[in-house]
Amino acid sequence: MKSIYFNFFQIARFIRYSFFKRKELLKITNFFENSFSDYVVEDEDSVVLLDPFSVPEWMITSSYFVNVLANIKQSRIKTFSSDVQISHPVQKKIYKSINIAGHICTNLKSHKLIKEKEEICKNISNQLKSKEDLINLEVHGIGIGIDIYETYLTLENVTVNFDESLWVVVEEVVGLLLFWENFIRKNVISGVVLSHDCYKLNVLAKVCYRSDVPVFMPNTMGMQRVNHPFDLSRCRLPNYREYFNNLSNIEKKEGLKWGYERLNQRLSGGIDEIAYAEVSAFIQPDNSQRILKKSSKKKV
Repeated sequence: MKSIYFNFFQIARFIRYSFFKRKELLKITNFFENSFSDYVVEDEDSVVLLDPFSVPEWMITSSYFVNVLANIKQSRIKTFSSDVQISHPVQKKIYKSINIAGHICTNLKSHKLIKEKEEICKNISNQLKSKEDLINLEVHGIGIGIDIYETYLTLENVTVNFDESLWVVVEEVVGLLLFWENFIRKNVISGVVLSHDCYKLNVLAKVCYRSDVPVFMPNTMGMQRVNHPFDLSRCRLPNYREYFNNLSNIEKKEGLKWGYERLNQRLSGGIDEIAYAEVSAFIQPDNSQRILKKSSKKKV
């Protein structure tokens, strides 16, 4: 029933944009086509991989970045996912307008790799006895445990239970690891442009780190190249004070008020955007000791 409702809304959205919102869609695609018409690369020898994350600000930022990168590297741009193609018709049109030359389906097709995945998953099921075992899990020298853990939490679980849905995630993440190891070994990858360095998407990033394939994470506040896990935080966090100082006094005042409300909400165990994080996935926080010194300044 859930899938029927989902398909209905997908169709309704397509009708809305294809007919009633056709002018708006054409405005978007025409803008991208006019902006990137000089960036088309015909070379089939190398590819830049683009995460088809559909949040508007990401699509705008990444579209500029990936076209400049592909032009410099003389590589074609391809998206990727577990689907055979980008299924949403509106997204498909928009991605075509930003010079996407193809799509890569990440499902395993090789019988050899499928058999290897089954053997690895069998060994993992015998290994995992605790959450700590999962967090520390490595396959082929790459730590995938935390990526399995975080992906599992997105299924609206507040912590890991060793249930059937966990093993589905384990199989999916192991399959992605084997797919990307094989794909990068057999193809020339000029760069990878990602929206996140967490969840199952992080598997591709980690394979790239080991294979010396450059990974980039553009966003509305800057462009970062990341070479190791958690590099993104090390790149962005030191700049937050500078971002804040560039705001007007009114924006600063409004921002502090908003931040105070958000921090209070988060410290109370709630968060609007990530429902599954309302309860800690690890241990209960210890509030018996102060972390920051007492002062009248707001803690951001």
